[in-house]
Amino acid sequence: MSFITEPVPYQIQFDDGERVFDEFDDDCMVVDAARRTVPEYHCHQAVPFPDEGQACSRASQASPSPSPYPSSRSRLVFLHYLPWFTLDATNDSPQARRGWCGSIKSEDNLSSCPDRTRKQYVGPPPLIGEYDQRNVHVLEHHLLLAHSAGVDVLLVNCNPTDPLQFQITELLFRTAASMRKKYGDEIFRLQLAVSYDNERATTREMVVSDFTKLATIFNSNVEVTFVADDGAGSGGSGGSGGGGGPLIVLWSENVPEITYQVARDLLRSRRPESCSSGSSSGFGAAPTVVARNPRVYSSSDGNFAWVVPKSVASSSLEKKKEEEEKIQVDMYWGEERLKDFEWGMSNQGGEEEASARNELAMGAVYPGFDDSAVPPDWNGGVPRRIHRTLSDGTSTYDRTWSHALSFAPQRYGGEDSVKMPWVQIITWNDYPEGTQIEPRSGRNGTLEYERTMVQINEWHSGGADGGGGSGGSLVERVARRRAATTISVAVEILRQRLEDEEERLEVVEKAVQCLLLGDRKEAEMLLVKTSTELDFLADQQMEDERQKEEALEVDVCRVASVVRRKYK
Repeated sequence: MSFITEPVPYQIQFDDGERVFDEFDDDCMVVDAARRTVPEYHCHQAVPFPDEGQACSRASQASPSPSPYPSSRSRLVFLHYLPWFTLDATNDSPQARRGWCGSIKSEDNLSSCPDRTRKQYVGPPPLIGEYDQRNVHVLEHHLLLAHSAGVDVLLVNCNPTDPLQFQITELLFRTAASMRKKYGDEIFRLQLAVSYDNERATTREMVVSDFTKLATIFNSNVEVTFVADDGAGSGGSGGSGGGGGPLIVLWSENVPEITYQVARDLLRSRRPESCSSGSSSGFGAAPTVVARNPRVYSSSDGNFAWVVPKSVASSSLEKKKEEEEKIQVDMYWGEERLKDFEWGMSNQGGEEEASARNELAMGAVYPGFDDSAVPPDWNGGVPRRIHRTLSDGTSTYDRTWSHALSFAPQRYGGEDSVKMPWVQIITWNDYPEGTQIEPRSGRNGTLEYERTMVQINEWHSGGADGGGGSGGSLVERVARRRAATTISVAVEILRQRLEDEEERLEVVEKAVQCLLLGDRKEAEMLLVKTSTELDFLADQQMEDERQKEEALEVDVCRVASVVRRKYK
């Protein structure tokens, strides 16, 4: 079984064609916005990002963090993650390239989807090529990149009734738990949560069945399950709010009252350090339930915003209307919908009593949207879009980040003061809907990942704006070099993992640890040194074999010559 397609050779270029070099190289020069050299600065010293300067070789001397579990009152970044991509067909999943090709409802996918020219997403594939998430090395690659970007919580979208989604979700939690155990909770700090997505669960029995399955994942991997403390939210059932249990995000909007109660009954938990050893229960704290859109306040503890694209006019409409629609789409980035979300959260009084109102909100940022390549049964044959680059040259990703960073309670009016300590990136890898920030092949395919590093740092520091993304400032250029090195190291780790050569395993493990610590220089040096040494040994072995063959040919010629002289 294959797990990734053959990726193109990795190389990043700036818009101006400048190659990205190792940001930690002693010869690295830092330039300001006017491209003047900044003297006596090494690249890794130019910007005080929190993960820099913690050398891998000195990891054992690093001061321990007070707690590997950040308070949910902190400004946290969630990253929405889709677990439904495969390559080869199997007995459990008979469709090849599921997620990359066709709809699971289409009858012709079994025969047509092995053709890699057939795809249901717009634009280039991932930088590592199309992949299969049933491989732990692919999942580790994603976890490494998310952790290195500064993401706090990976939010896994899961329908428990879909065997493949549940399998990959369970494997992802296990992989993260294994990394936490292997590298330590002070090094691997990324946590996971679930976005529940089953619109067909319309009865209590269905919801109970789903949440019973999810509970097994949380209970088996409690050390990496994100726990929302008492300060996460208020509201829901008389203002009780979350209280130390796992976070559950309700993407589906059906039967919220039933879902909320079942979640509180079945998804109770508490922090790993307080769990009794060997206890099969030990779970008592109520979960925090966050619902999509400003609604059902009494059946949730908080609410989150989501991307709302604009439908594109069909070809049957009049030309004038098509042009009007095109102009609207070219400048549309969802601003009004984001404002509507905040307004709704600040005006809950019309629906709920004061004791049942929510105070917790999760904002939304996204790079764009384009589902024009999906089968008609997904979008009714009407494509929806938000351009990544708007007609005025600005980016949707920077606009949405700027909107989130400038949040202030009640800025659009209302009586309810709401907190927004959390923001969700939509998404890591929803290729069919075109919202992915995962590094892709092609020119500027890593741009959103680079911007994510800058914006997350701004969010964690409580900044008011993440910048415009021009790429000319010192911060921008150093961040791009950091992202370039991170991606190249993560890709090389994945490549060496998949080759599974025993000689490399110890070095690869060390490189992973260095990357988690933010020491990209040491990680890169380890991988390059290992590859060089192994390539040298392989070349030497080939040379030895060649010399042996030449010697054998000489001996054969000598014997033949003697025989000819003897019998001449």
